[in-house]
Amino acid sequence: MKKRFGVALAALAFLVTPARAQEKGDPPTPRSDAERLAELEKKVSEQQRELDALEKDRKAKEKPIDEKPGVPGEEKKEGRKDILFKDGFLLQGKLGGSEYEIRPRARIQLDYRAFPHAAVNDAFNQPVKQDQFLIRRARVGFGGKFNVFSFELDVDPTRNVPTGLPLGDFCVN
Repeated sequence: MKKRFGVALAALAFLVTPARAQEKGDPPTPRSDAERLAELEKKVSEQQRELDALEKDRKAKEKPIDEKPGVPGEEKKEGRKDILFKDGFLLQGKLGGSEYEIRPRARIQLDYRAFPHAAVNDAFNQPVKQDQFLIRRARVGFGGKFNVFSFELDVDPTRNVPTGLPLGDFCVN
């Protein structure tokens, strides 16, 4: 038991003692400022070359948002349509030599109305109002770009308009 304890203590002492590098030979000679500056400039230029190579490699791996996966460098063909997700879903392509982009959107405002004693009782005619969701407002539409023009169109389907489209907003820039 004492031998094991002694061996464990010796191993622990060996592992805990700091390791020291033993250098043989003369200490390095002091260098002039010009030599140190030249060495540092050489290191900076090597690092810049490495950064340029890494940047070139990163750009080669990146694909533009309008390219289909697996078809790098292919030009957008006339009449081509792509469905993408970039800050929301969008449809983009080329039509008549001009690029376009269409983004669908929808907004809805709901009200929830809760009434006390609103439990359903099938045995009796229910005179108490029931809890319900009401659609306060809703807008559906799309926005986008065609060549240099941008546009937005929203309709309000909750409005009762006797004739035509219940137009909410429409603008062209």
